[in-house]
Amino acid sequence: MSPTGLSVQLADILREQLKAGDFPAGGMLPSEKTLMQEHDLARGTVRVALSALANEGLLVALPGRGWAVRQPS
Repeated sequence: MSPTGLSVQLADILREQLKAGDFPAGGMLPSEKTLMQEHDLARGTVRVALSALANEGLLVALPGRGWAVRQPS
């Protein structure tokens, strides 16, 4: 599987978890390092997936803190 395919798969997994309410609005996602370890992926692959979800308006990057679930507007 290509790194692009892996990032798409991770984005799909996280998107479903967000829809299921596993990560509440305003809450933080697990760290990139945790996601890397849990899914056995490289940091770049994780970042691509998280960036894709941010581009969809689901997440927001908080520099130095991690990724937060965007509050519904």
